[in-house]
Order: sequence, then structure tokens, then C-alpha cells
Amino acid sequence: MAEIKLSDLPYGSLNNLEDNSSGDSGDRRRTGATTFLRFAVEKVFGKDTLDNVAELNGVIVSYRPVAYPSYKNRTAMFEEFVYKINETGDEESAEEEPKKYASFAYKVYIPELECRPAPKSFNDPVLITYPDIYSDVEGTQNLPLELGTLVAVKYEDINNLFNPRIVRKVGGPIQIENIASEAINEAFRKGIPATVGSSTNIVYTSLLPDLQELSPDEYVTSDTPVSTNLTQVVEQELSFWSGKTEKDPDAYPRLKTYWDNVGWFLESEGKSPVWSPSGVPWSAAYISYVLTRVDSQFPKAAAHYAYSESAKKGTGNWSLWKTNGNSIEAQIGDILVKKRTGKGASSTSTHGDVVYKIQDGYAYLSGGNLGNTAKGNIKLQVNGQGRYAGYGPYEILLKKNGKVAQQQVS
Repeated sequence: MAEIKLSDLPYGSLNNLEDNSSGDSGDRRRTGATTFLRFAVEKVFGKDTLDNVAELNGVIVSYRPVAYPSYKNRTAMFEEFVYKINETGDEESAEEEPKKYASFAYKVYIPELECRPAPKSFNDPVLITYPDIYSDVEGTQNLPLELGTLVAVKYEDINNLFNPRIVRKVGGPIQIENIASEAINEAFRKGIPATVGSSTNIVYTSLLPDLQELSPDEYVTSDTPVSTNLTQVVEQELSFWSGKTEKDPDAYPRLKTYWDNVGWFLESEGKSPVWSPSGVPWSAAYISYVLTRVDSQFPKAAAHYAYSESAKKGTGNWSLWKTNGNSIEAQIGDILVKKRTGKGASSTSTHGDVVYKIQDGYAYLSGGNLGNTAKGNIKLQVNGQGRYAGYGPYEILLKKNGKVAQQQVS
């Protein structure tokens, strides 16, 4: 095994040392009386917040795998040095395989130290300017610390904030909006690529991963879909909402029916969770209501992502499918879900609409809380084989008793 020669290590390889005496020199040949007095006063009254501080606590807000040596990760640099000697033959030849120096570069937010804006998500562009911090915690070379983990960071030179290292885990992980959640951590573990913005949505971090990819000769269908009685149920709801919004006094009892169905309460009832007219989005409660009218097994929920997660697990014989690249038969009862953006949107903001009739080459969808009312005028074109010709903004689809079938060869 090749060895490193100490003579090959340049000055500064292990410690950041430099001559720091020139600025505060007391040499009489270059220092006047007023300078002496200034030094004395600054020493007595000067504030040094970092004096006697050995470690700083922060929270992990992002990380990425690193499989190459970095000057900030000296262990990897030395391993690379050994490998290069073996490869080039500059020293005695060796037959060992190159070492794997896989590690993780973390972004750690330390609020008391950070002058830059706090990141709004795990892939906020501001994080590019945050230093890469490597971990010295045992067992983190191949298994990263999770987002939201509280860690202690120690600097080799704290006055210059040089070479920070994670030396121990303090606590957590804690949940942080758009940064640290079970869904986002699961996506990181699976190596799902992320871009700024919509990729933080739960559609990408939890629902789409691991969904089945169909081959060109396959499509999704159901032999026992939702009852066609759904058409009448939805049309009755649309008739009620015609000319009304959620602020209409007549709408209050209807909304209460929706929320009762998913187990939410009015504040006056003294129970939780609590809803209020115009205060909580009711689109998922609407979908849950019309579906449970025809299928008691539907995994009703107050959030679209919640019933979608249940369908992904097969609850009530519901199944979850990705739309992009997949051929899916259009059937009454299909629920199509998309991410929701705009004011007030968060990483779990989603919206779903349900197919309630198929007519004249189109699948008609209905949704609640659309412009503060219920609507049924959303259309998706259906091709000659009875399958969706396109999905618009919808990225996942729920189908009752969904299965994969083979295309018929004519």
C-alpha cells in the first residue's frame, strides 16, 4: 500500500495558519502613540461574539452526494493522492483498487451566524452561496443525516469561518416547511432529482416515485370501476351549486355535509380538526363526498394528497398511476390529481377532479372549490380506443380496481 510522505504535504494542508502579527504590531518604528492607545481601547471595549465559542448549532437544510475529492474534505484528498501514486507509478507500484470516497456535502443554516436570507426550500438558489460542510459523525459516509437534523458545527478557524465540520448530532430531525418532512427526506433517500419550485410538491416527492411504468403494448383499465350512478350524484351536486358560491347562506349546510363525511368539525362543536366556511379549502371534501356516495371503500380525506397516498397503498382497492407516458382507459370514477400553485400553496398543495361522465369523445370532470363553487365543465379528450388522449396538468390518476392489460393486436 502506498504511503504519503510528510515532505509532500505543503504548508497549510492540515491547519490554516498565517502570520497575523503585521496588523497589530507594536514596533515603535512603525507605530505611533495614538495607534497604541487605539489598540488598548479596542482590546478592552471591543466585542467578540465568537470568543470562547467552540461549536455552533445549526440545522441541515439540504445535502448532495459527493463522489469526488474536495479540498474541503481532506480525507478524500489524501485518499485521491494515494490512488494517484498507485495509478501513475510515481512511488512504488501497488495493485490496490482506487478508494471510494463517497460522502455528502451538507448545507447547514446557522441563524445567529448567517447574513444571507434563510432558504425557503431545500433547493432554494440561495443555498448555492452556503458553504459545503462535511460530516465527521461516524456512520454518515454512506448514510446521510436527514434534512431537519440539528447538528453541532465546529470550525477549524472560527474567526475566519474556515473549514466547518459537522462533529455531532444534536437532535431532530425536525419538520420544516418545504425543507424537511418525511416525504422530502424519502425523496432524498431515493435520489429523486429536484429543481427549484414545483419539485418540492408532494406529487413529486411522495406520490409519483415508484409508480409503475407501462410498456408501449400495455394500458391501465378496470373490470369493475366505480358505479355509473356517480353521474347522477355529481349532476345533483352541480345543480345545487348552480348560481351559488361558498359564501351563499344556503351553501353552509351542504359544506357541513361534506366536512362531516371526512370527520371535520365546526369550532362550536369543540372538536378537531376544525373547518370554517371560506376558511379551509373544501375541494377534497367534495371529491370524498361524491365518491363515498357510490363506493363506501373510497379512502376519503380532507386533502387530495392524503386519499392519493391511500390509493398508492391499495386502500379500498383503489390504485394510483402516473399519467405521463402511460395509456389509461377513461372510466367514470377516475380521479385526476395535479399540484396546486399560487398564493398560499405549500409542498402538500394538490387538487383533484373526478370523471363523472364520458360523452362525445370527452371525459367530463367535476371538482369542488373552483372559484368558490363546484364545477363540472372540465374536459379531457378521449381517443377512439376509449383512452385519454392527453391529461392536461394532471400528473397522477386514481382508478378503482385498476390493472394493467395488454393491447389487442389487430
